[in-house]
Amino acid sequence: MVSSFTARLIQQISAHFEDDLQAWSRFSACTQDSWLPLLTTELKRCGFTFPLVPEASSIVYAELQANAPCTLLFYNHVPAFAPARWQLLSLFLWLRVFSLYTKLGRMSPVNVKWLLDSSTIADDTHLLQALEKLPQLIKADICLTDDTAGIGRLAGEAPLLATGLKGLLCVELHVQTGVRSLPSMHGAIAPNAAWRLLWALNRLKDEREDIQLDGFYETLEDLFVDDVARLPDRAVWFSRHWGVESLLGGLQGFQANYAHVLTPTCTINRISSGDGQALTIPAQAEATLDFHLVPGQKPAVVLEALQQHFKTEGFAEVEVSPLAQVQPCFTTPSHHLIERLRHATTLAYARETCVLPLALECKPIATLCALHTLPLACTALRIGEGEVSSAEMQAAMRQLVYFMESLV
Repeated sequence: MVSSFTARLIQQISAHFEDDLQAWSRFSACTQDSWLPLLTTELKRCGFTFPLVPEASSIVYAELQANAPCTLLFYNHVPAFAPARWQLLSLFLWLRVFSLYTKLGRMSPVNVKWLLDSSTIADDTHLLQALEKLPQLIKADICLTDDTAGIGRLAGEAPLLATGLKGLLCVELHVQTGVRSLPSMHGAIAPNAAWRLLWALNRLKDEREDIQLDGFYETLEDLFVDDVARLPDRAVWFSRHWGVESLLGGLQGFQANYAHVLTPTCTINRISSGDGQALTIPAQAEATLDFHLVPGQKPAVVLEALQQHFKTEGFAEVEVSPLAQVQPCFTTPSHHLIERLRHATTLAYARETCVLPLALECKPIATLCALHTLPLACTALRIGEGEVSSAEMQAAMRQLVYFMESLV
C-alpha cells in the first residue's frame, strides 16, 4: 500500500504531464550554452543551494537539505558541449519530480546531493580533486545515475536497473624511430614507426578477441547473471543500427548480451603516422586505446601489464601514456536500498524489473563509489528503436517518487 500523499503525487504526474512535455520541449531546444543555466535556475526554484567547488569548472554541485534520515546522491555525466538527448531527458525527468514536490508545497522526503559532471572525457581526476575540497560530497546512502544510452537499448518489455559501472583505462601509444620521415625508397633498410606500432598492436588480441595481457582475466569477480538471460535478443537490431553484417563472432541472444554487459574490452580508437605524405617512411606513429574494465580489474594494474606486455613482446620503444582512468564499481542486488528501488521500479512500470550487474557506460563517479563503498544504482529509460514514449517518461517519474517515498 502507498500513502495518500504518494497516490496524490502519482495522480499529479498523469494530470499535468502535458505541462511536462512542453517544458521538455523548451529544455531540449536549448543551445549548448543555455541549458546549464536553465537547469541551475530550476534547481534553485526547488530549494537547492550551490556550495562552491573551487578549481572544478566542469562540476555543478547542488544540495537540498530536508532534515530527512536518508540522503541520495544524483549523478549525471552530461558533456557541456555535446549532451545527448537521453542524458538530458533523464536529468530533466528527475528535476520535474522535485518541481512537483515544490508545486504541492511538500518538502522532499530525502536529502539530496546533485552532482552534474560536464567533463568531456570519462576520467576521475576532477572528481577526486572536488572531493578534497568538498568532503561531504560522497556522504550519502546511495548514488543514482542513468544509463539510458547504454542498457536502455538492451531493454525489452521489462524495465532495467544496473547495480554497477564499468571502469576505464584510456592510453596513448607513441613510437619514434627517427628524427624525421624518410623517402620510401629507403624502405629496405630504414625503420618504419608505423609498422612497429602495427606489429605491437597486433600482439594485444588473438583471433578469438581474447586480450593477451598477462593476468588480464584472472581477477574478475563473480557477478550474478540470472537477469541477463531475461534480456531480449538485440543482435539484429544492433547490426542494422550500426550498419554491420553481424556482431563479433556472430554473437546473438544470451551470448551477445553476456559479452556486452560482462566482458572487459580492448579497443583501438585511432591510429596515425607521419605527416600524411605519400612515398615516405614515417618516423613517428601514434594510437589511442581504451579498456573497459569490470569489477576485479584496476586501471593502474592493467596499465602496468600493458607496459610490461610491450617489453616482453620486443616492443620496448612503445611509450604508453595514460589519458583517463576510472575504477569499476559494483553493489550487490541484495542491498536493502537496491531492493527498494527494484520494488519501486516494478510498481512504477507494472512489470517485474530486470536487474543487471553492470551498466554499459563508464562514468567517473564509479571511482568515488568504489573507494568509499557507496552503493550505486543505474536507472534507464527503455529507448528501443530510439524513441521514448510519454508513458515511459511518466513511468520514470513514478519510479523516483515511489523510491523516495519508500525511504520516509
